[in-house]
Amino acid sequence: MSTEFSNMNTDFSNMNTDFSNMNTDFSNMNTEELLKIRIKINDNIVSLKDKLKNINKLIKKTCKHQWVEYSTSGPYSERYYYCTICNCIN
Repeated sequence: MSTEFSNMNTDFSNMNTDFSNMNTDFSNMNTEELLKIRIKINDNIVSLKDKLKNINKLIKKTCKHQWVEYSTSGPYSERYYYCTICNCIN
């Protein structure tokens, strides 16, 4: 698991470098350049969402859950349980 996190660290630092090297004055760019930047940013967002989903699965699997009951109150309230450690909803 530590290898997985070290790879993520490398990925994040690479993305930070990419974004800091990017020209921040977008008003002087043509449409093609802006489209390329948008695609690159969108790809990074998709990659981060996938990594976040994997991290959440690992947390849910490894957490020693402490469930607390919560209800929305009222006559037709819904009850659900959430973990006080990882905030997972069950």
